[in-house]
Amino acid sequence: MWQLCEDAELKLRQGGAFDALMESMVVNHFNCISRVYRFDKVAAERYLRANFLPTVKGKWPRLLLYVEMKLLTWSVNPSPEAIAEFKSSLASAAQGAGEVSPPQQWSPEFFRFTLNWALLHKEYGLVEQLAAWRTNDTRRSLLPFDAIQLGYAYREQGKWREALALFEALERGVLSVPAAADGPWGRALNTSLSPAKLAGECRQQLGINAKNPPPGRLEFSPPVFTLRQPFAFATDGSRLWIGDGPVPCVYDELKDELIPLEPSFRSEHEITAVCVGADRVWFGTADGLLEFDPARNTWRRYTDSVIWTSSEVNWSDSAPNSTRRPSLMALLDSGQNTSSARRGYRVTVSLEWC
Repeated sequence: MWQLCEDAELKLRQGGAFDALMESMVVNHFNCISRVYRFDKVAAERYLRANFLPTVKGKWPRLLLYVEMKLLTWSVNPSPEAIAEFKSSLASAAQGAGEVSPPQQWSPEFFRFTLNWALLHKEYGLVEQLAAWRTNDTRRSLLPFDAIQLGYAYREQGKWREALALFEALERGVLSVPAAADGPWGRALNTSLSPAKLAGECRQQLGINAKNPPPGRLEFSPPVFTLRQPFAFATDGSRLWIGDGPVPCVYDELKDELIPLEPSFRSEHEITAVCVGADRVWFGTADGLLEFDPARNTWRRYTDSVIWTSSEVNWSDSAPNSTRRPSLMALLDSGQNTSSARRGYRVTVSLEWC
């Protein structure tokens, strides 16, 4: 164990990450002491604080914060005195010239875990302190989920302006942040956190009307995506179905990704209409109608001529005869033509005057 501390201290002095080296060995050491005390973790913690921590502090002081934090998170119910002792160690870990603070050398995973532990234990001041140490005198910014955790610490304390500044910074570039751990937002499983919604809550608490910003100030968020030409589109909630020239695409808001779709056939004709049905999406082109089944990821193309009688089309008397140019947007209901082996279809027609 002591040789491991020597190696980790050397890594720290060289400016490298060390917690991957220490992770399992420190916890194993704690567990071994617990077994000596017949798995009484409270008694084991008292022994470790009385014997192990002073040794680390005397011989490897730069490891102290990490070991103290591991002991806090290992404990069944850490005492307020133990938490206060760690805060004191964190506050007194002054940065020397040319050195970086220990929290800046913690791996992203351990730093996220530490923030989350403090947040779950409602140690909001500790969350702020750790985040300040992480970014102090460096160009490093917090990762999105870490920023969310710090924002929640502000939120739980009623520091709405500080929380708003964090959530607005995320809102400008991130649609949603997957929850990497449980927290005030609930269980992590299948949970995504929306910076826009969190920022909206802060504005509401501050009495800021987001729909009416102060006069003389107008800010646009970065574009979600950019296409080089006008395009047809339709939406079904969190998805935006798009015709990018001849290529059908879908933008998934939850994934924040524009995904080109790949029909089994290619067309050189531009997609001019998109329609979303209950379980199908149709893309209209000059050489046929493409039908996509998202559930099965299958495609069909309809190229037969579609015929309808004049009684099925209501021509508007308000439009001049010379400008009657109907554009066809059809939902196809499959049916069987009894007089032929070919399929027949009933067509619903909408007219757009141009």
